[in-house]
Amino acid sequence: MAPRLQQPVGIERQYAKALKQYARRLGKACNLILIPEVPRLVESANRYRPDDAATPVAGRSWVDLLAGLLESTLGVVTGVQDVGLAAVIGSNQPEVEALPGPSSADEIGVVVYAEQISEHGLRQIRRMTKAQYGEQYAKDEPWLTDMLRAWEAQNLSLIRSIPERYVEELQGTVIRAINEGQSATDLAATIKGTYDKPVKRAQLIADDQVGKLHSQLAQARQQAIGVKEYAWRGILDARERPEHRRREGRTYQWSNPPSDGHPGSAVRCRCYGQPIWPPRDKVTLT
Repeated sequence: MAPRLQQPVGIERQYAKALKQYARRLGKACNLILIPEVPRLVESANRYRPDDAATPVAGRSWVDLLAGLLESTLGVVTGVQDVGLAAVIGSNQPEVEALPGPSSADEIGVVVYAEQISEHGLRQIRRMTKAQYGEQYAKDEPWLTDMLRAWEAQNLSLIRSIPERYVEELQGTVIRAINEGQSATDLAATIKGTYDKPVKRAQLIADDQVGKLHSQLAQARQQAIGVKEYAWRGILDARERPEHRRREGRTYQWSNPPSDGHPGSAVRCRCYGQPIWPPRDKVTLT
């Protein structure tokens, strides 16, 4: 009996670690750039309150100040730096350079993870065909490069969206807090309370994307040798979707996916397609 498909758990764990290191730079960058300026930000905002008797002071508005600070924070994390950012960082430059983790999405090495996932899947299909037919899978894979490049491009886009989305949401959070009249101390606490958001998103991306590529490669390799059907298999734990649990053991065709896609297509889906092996004369292993 052929072994079942094994998820690349170790690769997923390492990918999540790298993405979360990148995401944590946002909180550290906020501590260096935004948090020290919170008192000035609140003071500037209070000067323009309708109930404040003080005479407004001409100059840069607190909204502009906030926008500049957030742009600088984003620049530290994404590696996009300019003269304005250098001026804001100032004496914090050594601390910025010492921030742990990748300094940009490109430094994460997405291409390496794609290759590792592919190699993991290749070892799997070889073991499975050896157990089933006594011969190893040895097909040429002219489609592989494009599949890996597409995954790399999509993942780079997702990773770059982590700081961009966080800074956009943080701007709204800070504006609401200032409009509510939060003190500098409370605002600083509010900002720090958002630091886990990009880290959670990084974990989601890693969990989802590693499984997706693994599933796509498994499907492509099975179809390449002539496997037309699979049995739906899941983890069958509390996290599994009820509709996926109901599919357990049912037969599906690779050419006709279920409503939300083949196993591994849905977000964070850990299900897999157990191949229904045709007779030996119906498959092509080389």
